[in-house]
Amino acid sequence: MDDLTADNYTVFNAISSLAADLWTLSMNIDGKPNDPKMFSVMLFHRLFSNHKAYTLLANAECNLEASIVLRSGVETAICLAAIRNMGDDFVTLLLHDAVSTLQGQISSQRAAGFNEGIAESEMELRRLQSKLPKGVKSKRLDWACLAKNNGAHNLYVMYKMLSGQSSHVTGFSVFREVTNDAMDDVKSAMLHQENNLHTMMMAGITLQGARIHAAMIGASAIEHRSLALLAQMNDLSEITVASGREE
Repeated sequence: MDDLTADNYTVFNAISSLAADLWTLSMNIDGKPNDPKMFSVMLFHRLFSNHKAYTLLANAECNLEASIVLRSGVETAICLAAIRNMGDDFVTLLLHDAVSTLQGQISSQRAAGFNEGIAESEMELRRLQSKLPKGVKSKRLDWACLAKNNGAHNLYVMYKMLSGQSSHVTGFSVFREVTNDAMDDVKSAMLHQENNLHTMMMAGITLQGARIHAAMIGASAIEHRSLALLAQMNDLSEITVASGREE
């Protein structure tokens, strides 16, 4: 993609402002702990935090770290799409994921002889399991299925791309750091373009998540603002953010 323009940064800053306004509204939302609307509040808080952290890191030229935060934001945006479409069923999936995660941690701790805290973890495990049907094996979230089934396949593509490039120590991510004098100019140009792309990706997932969350809590004015920004962003960027649910 081309270098970011003043218009790109204007839209990015407008999305930041919209997200801040939406979070201010969200802090006044009340509901039961297992209400999908409250899960949307918690997820949007995480996405807004990712957006702020990305901005700070990118401005400080900590681009590897910024891309790691970006991937966390992509995961959160996938979850917001799921909570919108699945409601209580996604809350159940999160419970299964929490149970599976705790089971794995307890098993690893016990195998390594790290027994401190296991009793407390097992108590929490039983509490979570009590909320689920007996005899059903818990498993981790399947990001590919979650994105595909909830109209967010574009987000899964971003998730996979970021996983291999920066968020995990992979052969590819390590070899990207190998350079020499002849490669420096090419590598610098490539990374510059990648950072530009990541900035628009962060703007896009924040906007997509904000639009979903605004609908979840009935913030119609902010939802309308998000649609207007969506039109502006799609005019400026190669990143197209879905304006509605994919069939």
